[in-house]
Amino acid sequence: MIFPRFLSLWSEESLKTLNLIIDDIARYINMLLWGKGIGRRDITIQDTGPQDTVFEVEHNLGSVPSGYLVYYQNKPGSLYVVDWDSKKARMKFSGSYATVKVRFFA
Repeated sequence: MIFPRFLSLWSEESLKTLNLIIDDIARYINMLLWGKGIGRRDITIQDTGPQDTVFEVEHNLGSVPSGYLVYYQNKPGSLYVVDWDSKKARMKFSGSYATVKVRFFA
């Protein structure tokens, strides 16, 4: 957002261009967060097991994920990838016995 005191520093044409840029940035952020227009898979990991133990998650994206987003966990800790391929991810959680919801992106 541009604060009103700065609007006088921009020409009308520049503001139109800036608004288009901001709209594009917001659209791409929404695509990344909510997966519209790109491959994504939401997975609920019911139990991560003991602390720092490797477990597998099937995502079945058909390609190696480009990233993931943790959007829920019921216990403190960090989820991290050990390795992944086009069908599954091997992961660890720094806490123990947590439920985690994660979104994988193709």
